[in-house]
Amino acid sequence: GRRHAESGCCPRGARTNPVLEEFESEADEFAFTRLKQRGISPEKFADIMIRMAQSNEKASANEPLGFLSTHPLTESRIERARAAARSN
Repeated sequence: GRRHAESGCCPRGARTNPVLEEFESEADEFAFTRLKQRGISPEKFADIMIRMAQSNEKASANEPLGFLSTHPLTESRIERARAAARSN
């Protein structure tokens, strides 16, 4: 599939459970808020997501995303974290 343009790490088109994805998205937003309250940029969250996706890709290039499959697509999470880092 297509890959994340910057890191070459994130498979696109993986299917997720929409209900679980919604809960995980809310959890991410909570995490971005808490990070910012502690003076930590959500960009760090994006960096971790990239590293996790790269590690997962190395471990099983042809297998599903494992624990990441219940989360929103990694690329989307990276983009949201970066947007949160830019906002006040």
